[in-house]
Amino acid sequence: MGGDCRALLGVVVGLILFKVDSAQLTWVIAAAAGGVVGLNLCRLRIIFPQSDNTTCTAALEQRLSDLGLDTDGNSSSHMVNPMSFGADPTGVHDSTQALQAAIARLLAFGNASQQTHLGLAGGQPMIDLGGATLDLHGGLYRVSAPLVIPRGYANLNIQQGTLRASPEFPLNATLLAVGGGTIKGAGVLNLNIMRVTLDGAQRVGAALDVRNGQYVNLGPALMIYGFNAFGIRMNGTGGGYIHNSWLGEMPPSTFTGLTTATSATVRELHNLTATAVSLEGSEHDCYMTDVIIWSALIGVASVNGANTLTHVHTWNLATVDGGIGMFIEHGSGKIVNSYMDFAAMVVQDPKSMIISENLFLGRGNLILEAVTTNTMQDLVITNNRWWSEGHYGGNDTIIVRGNIDSVVDVVIENNVADELWVQRSTRATLSGPVPFGRGSAQLDFSGALLFTQPIQTASCEVTTDGPVVAHVVRPIDAKWPRRLEVGLATNVTGNTHTNISCTVDQSHRLQVAH
Repeated sequence: MGGDCRALLGVVVGLILFKVDSAQLTWVIAAAAGGVVGLNLCRLRIIFPQSDNTTCTAALEQRLSDLGLDTDGNSSSHMVNPMSFGADPTGVHDSTQALQAAIARLLAFGNASQQTHLGLAGGQPMIDLGGATLDLHGGLYRVSAPLVIPRGYANLNIQQGTLRASPEFPLNATLLAVGGGTIKGAGVLNLNIMRVTLDGAQRVGAALDVRNGQYVNLGPALMIYGFNAFGIRMNGTGGGYIHNSWLGEMPPSTFTGLTTATSATVRELHNLTATAVSLEGSEHDCYMTDVIIWSALIGVASVNGANTLTHVHTWNLATVDGGIGMFIEHGSGKIVNSYMDFAAMVVQDPKSMIISENLFLGRGNLILEAVTTNTMQDLVITNNRWWSEGHYGGNDTIIVRGNIDSVVDVVIENNVADELWVQRSTRATLSGPVPFGRGSAQLDFSGALLFTQPIQTASCEVTTDGPVVAHVVRPIDAKWPRRLEVGLATNVTGNTHTNISCTVDQSHRLQVAH
């Protein structure tokens, strides 16, 4: 390549790599202009007609391609780089207008003829963007106003960078809002947000708000913090997926521990008020997995019974300081293999709910709360573990609040807790001797059964080293609904040792099959 062309390429590369400080322009504006001019000079040999322009042209074409631009300075693919619109990837200067321009370019990839009707309520048409991507290219962008992707778009992505609210950001506004409208599923379709950090800087109300979305993927590698009301707020139809991400109302460096003293101090200093993840209203069929929440008043709130939470670690605020790890408003859904780290799980009006194979640490217990009904029904709580760390004693594994008149098809059993926990369930087994000279013995299940309702079924057996005797099982009276008496056909005599053992269930069964 000739020296003149090398000199020209050097000037253009310089424009690409550095800011024009005097004008406070970003390096990308210079890249788009300087790159195209240089390329045309190399192509046309207007100034250096004798130069070998092959290498010069190829180098500039490659650099423009890296910026997501074609050889005329326009976007060359469905990849939009906000730096091409003047965004500052260092976070020093405000990038709001540049990001808004980049979003407008992203949406321009679709048109009225590119529509999809996939799985939408009422067949509402959406503008298909063909997988267009807003790629933040690892930059940190300062934002002073909400960023909005309006309703009606489908098949789009946001990835790889940081959006940080500036001190000028409107207090408690939403940092990134997607979708909207009133038609379920017609707000946004096939949205993917991955490898993105949203820093609300304690200015934003919600960091990310997705409304009426269908097939929304959030993750992997979302880091969301600095919000005052919500980290992720989803309200719409189904098919949501939140995974492999971290959230905290406060920055990670601020929330340093989970002991009572530490969490109380954190709450006093920072007045935790937010819900890290809120699955609201008709948001259903949402799967949330492999998520850690390190600070918030409420870790996860879910309304619809078709949502599933698994491998979620709620490390947000201790129960004794007012924190809730998981709040299930209408008492249905599925929570498995998750970790309540000193923060309680609260289930209101439990019905059609599975809670299994979870760890409750420290003072993190399970609270079943009757609010609008006096019946608890279709509830399964099994194979969970409560661990006190050997320090926190006298806590109930499960707490019942409100007036419960009926327990129907409820199974609470096969849970384990260390000796410092007080454990109760719907099923229990007790054994005891029949005293010499007596023909009966009583067993009191009051300390083992969770609810105040009478025992519904009982199965008892008698073991003796004497002659086989018939026995009968009967309740004592209405005053003691959780006590049983086992009566023998004859009194225990001589050196005979006789014991009774009973297993009881206080849940009424609508289905015969177990």
